Amino acid sequence: MEKIVLKAIGLYQQALSNRKGSQTLEYVFLIAGVIAVAGLLGAAIKQGDLAGDIADKISKYLSES
Repeated sequence: MEKIVLKAIGLYQQALSNRKGSQTLEYVFLIAGVIAVAGLLGAAIKQGDLAGDIADKISKYLSES
């Protein structure tokens, strides 16, 4: 297990030192962050009251426009 972790760390450091690899990692982490925020937001909306509140605010905003 230790060998796998050390190999992964070495590959990660190699990718960061490479210009193309560094940019790819930035996009991977950005996409992972967006997915995490979307998941949290989706879980919060499924709880019920929050979904109704958001829908009410959106319809109120649209009716005022």
